[in-house]
Amino acid sequence: MPWGINFTFVYTMNIINIIKKIMKKIMFLSLFLAGLCDVYSQNFQLQPYKSGFEQPVGVVFDSSGNAYVWEKGGKVKQIAPNGGNVSTVIDISGEVMSPDGDDHGLLGFALDPQFSVNGYIYLWYTVEPRSLFSGINADDQFSATIGRCTRYTYKNGAIDYNSRKVLVGNNTQYGLTDGPAIFGTTHGVGTAFFGADGSLMLSVGDGSLGDQVGAQGVTRGILPQAEQSLMQMRAQSKTSLSGKILRINKETGDGMPGNPYYNSSSPRSAQSRMAVMGLRNPYRVTALTQNVLGGGPGQFLVSDTGENAWEEVALYSMGDNGGWPHYEGFDNARINEQFTNFTKDPSYTFKNPLYAWAHPNNANKGWGTDSKINQNGNTVLWYNLSSDSYNHQGTSSTGNTFYPKDIIADRYNGALTNTVLAADYVGNEVMGIKFNENGNNANFSSPTRVYKALEAGGIVHLYTNPYDGYVYTVNYNGSNGNAISRLEITGNYTPTAIIKSDKNSINQNGNTVQFYGDLSYDKETQNLQYLWNFGDGNTSTEVNPVRTFTIPNSAPDKRVVTLTVTDAGGATNIATKEIYLNNNAPVIQDVVVRRASDNSVIQTLPNTHPSSTNVNINVAATDDLTSATNLIYTMQVNRHHDDHIHYGSVINGSTSNTTFVPEGGCGEGATYWFEVLVKVKDAQGAETEFSKQIFQTCNGLQSQSISVSNPLTKISKNANPYILNATASSGLPVSFRRVSGPINVDNSGKITFTGGAGAARVILLQAGNTTYGNANPVYVDFEVNNDATPVANFTDPFEVCTDKSVKVINNSTGGSSTAYTWKLYDGNNQVILTSPNKDFDFTIPNSTSTWFRVELTAANSLGTNIKSSAWVQKKACNALVAPVAKFTEPTTLCTNRANTIVNTSDGGAATTYVWTVQEGNQYQNILTSTNKDFVFTLPNYSAGFYTVSLKATNSLGTNTKTSTWIPKSQCTTSARMSNNTKPISAPDAGLAMDKDLVYPNPTSSSINFSYSAVKNYTDYSIYDMAGKEMKRGSMQDATVDISKYPNGTYTIVFINAPTQERATKKIIKK
Repeated sequence: MPWGINFTFVYTMNIINIIKKIMKKIMFLSLFLAGLCDVYSQNFQLQPYKSGFEQPVGVVFDSSGNAYVWEKGGKVKQIAPNGGNVSTVIDISGEVMSPDGDDHGLLGFALDPQFSVNGYIYLWYTVEPRSLFSGINADDQFSATIGRCTRYTYKNGAIDYNSRKVLVGNNTQYGLTDGPAIFGTTHGVGTAFFGADGSLMLSVGDGSLGDQVGAQGVTRGILPQAEQSLMQMRAQSKTSLSGKILRINKETGDGMPGNPYYNSSSPRSAQSRMAVMGLRNPYRVTALTQNVLGGGPGQFLVSDTGENAWEEVALYSMGDNGGWPHYEGFDNARINEQFTNFTKDPSYTFKNPLYAWAHPNNANKGWGTDSKINQNGNTVLWYNLSSDSYNHQGTSSTGNTFYPKDIIADRYNGALTNTVLAADYVGNEVMGIKFNENGNNANFSSPTRVYKALEAGGIVHLYTNPYDGYVYTVNYNGSNGNAISRLEITGNYTPTAIIKSDKNSINQNGNTVQFYGDLSYDKETQNLQYLWNFGDGNTSTEVNPVRTFTIPNSAPDKRVVTLTVTDAGGATNIATKEIYLNNNAPVIQDVVVRRASDNSVIQTLPNTHPSSTNVNINVAATDDLTSATNLIYTMQVNRHHDDHIHYGSVINGSTSNTTFVPEGGCGEGATYWFEVLVKVKDAQGAETEFSKQIFQTCNGLQSQSISVSNPLTKISKNANPYILNATASSGLPVSFRRVSGPINVDNSGKITFTGGAGAARVILLQAGNTTYGNANPVYVDFEVNNDATPVANFTDPFEVCTDKSVKVINNSTGGSSTAYTWKLYDGNNQVILTSPNKDFDFTIPNSTSTWFRVELTAANSLGTNIKSSAWVQKKACNALVAPVAKFTEPTTLCTNRANTIVNTSDGGAATTYVWTVQEGNQYQNILTSTNKDFVFTLPNYSAGFYTVSLKATNSLGTNTKTSTWIPKSQCTTSARMSNNTKPISAPDAGLAMDKDLVYPNPTSSSINFSYSAVKNYTDYSIYDMAGKEMKRGSMQDATVDISKYPNGTYTIVFINAPTQERATKKIIKK
């Protein structure tokens, strides 16, 4: 922080005047200072807890340590304590509507507060219409339906299906209107949870994304026509369950007395059940505990997914109104034609969220990517609260949790106390919003920090386990790697191992495989160690090895190749890859999508929103060893929405019947399309993947396309920002979005790099307008490498000796996977020696040449660079010359580890050496050595300064060099510190002194000088003339009294502990 500190001996800090100056520059000083919390010093990392689930959407724990994971398709799984075995608790998949590429399904699950006694579990899901209505075809995967909440009893590891009780959505007793209407592909049921008072709470979206099947819902009796025509405005209607948080009796499903609009004569009505209204898609809700917020069910953290401008996390109490669809985030939402006949209840007051972050294409976000926050009831751009804050972008608020002060076991060293964590599924991060305290409670009107707590995409649930104190996450990304993870603090981030190869299968005629490990990375360092095991008893420590496999016979086989990467802190990570012998992966010949009504082939899909199209999908594949009928086929039908994916369920088999429901109208600012993702595996396990895109077209509008003039394929993670140049044939602006990888991208196409390595993808979009339909999206795929573009360099000049070997030191840059080729040229410019080693060790061969030169080529995946030396004349290097003692003088001598001083003397091979260390109190020699280089550990002496001497002797004479006085210090083990750290000059040290350095010289016990913390010095030491340390302290010390020091000259050494940078000043006491 650039403020000055007034040092006085006795040591005085005039901080009040300094703060007054700072307050003029910073609008909210208290927030700025509170923002200097220790959160950034914590390394948050997700550690795998359990994986292998099918589209998991949530997790909770019981008091015995069992975890309960619910899957979108309708199953609940139990994980035994400590990540143990997985078993199925209940399967209601036949009753759950979970269409391909849509968001409906079993999205809510809760354990009763008395679960250990009564065994009650609660399920909150979208009902499969065929279980409600007769005459619905099996291929009709999507139609008007309702949400339902059921309760079952689960005891002693067994579910009692006969205990079923329908609490919401009971069509047999109360009719269809008992459940919330769901007339769109999303915005259905959300979270099931319990309030602090034990009341059952259910969140539900507005149920209307354009009311794709609204008319059908009226016909089926789900809603009356007047209610259906309100569409999104149902969130503001007391007669609708949509867009609300419901609070019900867990025994009856009736509304609870005390609800804001409870009617005792109609306890099951919508208004009797509702607790909070005005919500769009409250996908995830967390109840805050009673001791934090007191009274009734408490308050609720709501992750409400936005439309096209803002994402938000809000804090609501009973009776609050979130404002949708009048408001999105803090701002007025679009008020379109559907609202013209609706009059807002004058008693409604809309409540702002806690925090809102912008969509990348939000034209009304104000200042670039700035987010907005609620501070003391005012809407404030976070930029104005803290200029060092991190601004967030994203398009899908999908999870939140709160970490209270009174957690049973704080696993995060206080870093998360009174913090709301909020996940963005698309934005690839979890945000932390830290709040001040009000007594022992969080003060949600007083935010202190918004920061990026974790880089993690695909999160759909965050959960603070009250029994073990950890935060858990649920990652949902289709069929690949669905996992439950635990947030932990680590002193060292685990590296990431990534394997690539030029082929996955080999045979007798081509059995060599090029492997690549250079995409492996570590967040903290590039210094990874690589260990390959090729599954055949052979290993390698190269970054990108080539392996020639021995194939014993013609039978199909495989080798499991593993790569283990280890970082400088000892953390490891393993990746595996299978290489198939005498077996090629299947070939997918075609994926055909046909319209079920007339069997016509579909390449593109007219945007008939909201009408649906029923289709048949057929996959044709062949394999060299396995017949087509015995191949293993799986497919997913996924819906793409701009930069993210709504995954469908996994379908087994080579054929499928499904329904495409086009999303969104043309020219509405978003691009939608379908993907059929097919995987085919043979009997030996070799697999091929194929993706078929079905784009939506806009009838009656002109077509357009996107072109990119400068796509990239590989780039260094240390590269400067890269700007993609793209245009649309329509002339309309192209939108750039990050899809995946260690990058960020803004809407101008500027790509910046976050420090990791790996595959990256950017998508380019143009959604059209009233003249042009949307363009087909364009992907730009590239690799972000650990390497940098290589620059060949070596020690030059060097000697070419006739009487000893020569070593030329490689100083090239480019990364660990850079390969080197050395060449030695003679005077005829002919290559006489080559070497692939990093450094070049060579002996001059018999040659009549007098002159030689060295050439080094450095090459990696990002390029090639060559450096040649000047011509060097050969000579006899061991010839005896008069000795000249030389060494690089260190700036400090370490007390806690060995010191090394390298001898660079002249004299020849017959020269001998004597090293001596003298201490500065009694001027005694305390160490000697006759080695060429001096490696020593400083004994435990009280002296603060020491000298090092070197005497070089041969038959031609003796020469001695003695260092200046060198201070001792406890050195860090950081790679940035060394014994020969270059001392910084006084002006660079940020010490502003009066003229003549110190003026006047002190005549008493104090000295005044001004200290500017440009270099952030942390400690100081005071030494007398003999080098004795008189005083040591940190820059936080209040006073230093030198009144008892004898008159004389003293040295003050200022130290930056992390970097060991130093600055010295002398004072004279008279």
